[in-house]
Amino acid sequence: MMAGLRMIGTGARAGSRRVSNAGLCTRLDSSDEWIRTRTGIYARHLAGPGERVEDLAAAAARQALDRAAIDPATISLVIVATFSPAGRMPAVATGLVGALGLGEGVLAFDLNGACTGFVQALDCARSFLATRPAGQRALVVGAEIISRWVDWDDRGTAVLFGDGAGAVIVEQASTLYASQFGVRTQPEALAVQPDATGRSVVRMDGQAIFRFALRQVPALIRDLTDRAGLAPAAVSHFILHQANGRILDKVAQHLDLPKDRFYLNIGELGNTSAASIPLALDQWMTEKPPVGGEKVVLAGFGAGLTWGGIIFEWS
Repeated sequence: MMAGLRMIGTGARAGSRRVSNAGLCTRLDSSDEWIRTRTGIYARHLAGPGERVEDLAAAAARQALDRAAIDPATISLVIVATFSPAGRMPAVATGLVGALGLGEGVLAFDLNGACTGFVQALDCARSFLATRPAGQRALVVGAEIISRWVDWDDRGTAVLFGDGAGAVIVEQASTLYASQFGVRTQPEALAVQPDATGRSVVRMDGQAIFRFALRQVPALIRDLTDRAGLAPAAVSHFILHQANGRILDKVAQHLDLPKDRFYLNIGELGNTSAASIPLALDQWMTEKPPVGGEKVVLAGFGAGLTWGGIIFEWS
């Protein structure tokens, strides 16, 4: 158990080009029914021409700043969770510092944790703030343009992914907080690898990922609630990585919890990797504003294979 965090502003930006299942199937040998049944996805938003991860991240971060209505000078840390920046360096986070006018005295870096990346970054931010004077804040962003890595002829992956960014501004709070992370070295299950032409594309063993998620995510949630001295039923809201609608339904069943506690927005946005949890957070806070004292779990799982989550009390 550790000092907690308070979320004071969120923002989101999806890729500018919406592609429905029907639009995708003009090229791909699939159907709207096949995709919906197996994934819960009916559309995804892809980056438009010239749109970069940096652009999506900056748009989401500006919205979070506007909603938080704070002095930007109080932000002392910027972390961007992404595996898909336009270039190898500098970090997307360093560009955000300049784009947002945050000043020079800011720690800024990117974190490549793929689908677990946002919760990893959020836990890093909480640890950082715990060592700093009260009143300092952190900006944590998940941003991906996965479409540049997709093999659009591979039905197993092309139907899944979308582009977008979500951002959250956090500060210290004297509230319940616990975290849990893990790694099982199995990189071949989900990775960006060269194809026959040498182009790097996403490759995934869908069945292996499905089995991994159904085994590991319920166990992760039980571990988190045990660390917090709670039962899973005491958690009001679960904001999980939006990997597949069927996975989230199965996790709810494994925990014997109502499905409506598990927020779902994959239908419109697809799987956006590190961006999926902050995108879901932003929509959830708009549609179903939480109440102070409610317990919330954020959990990610994916490439590595990695998993991780936090449980905190809404403040």
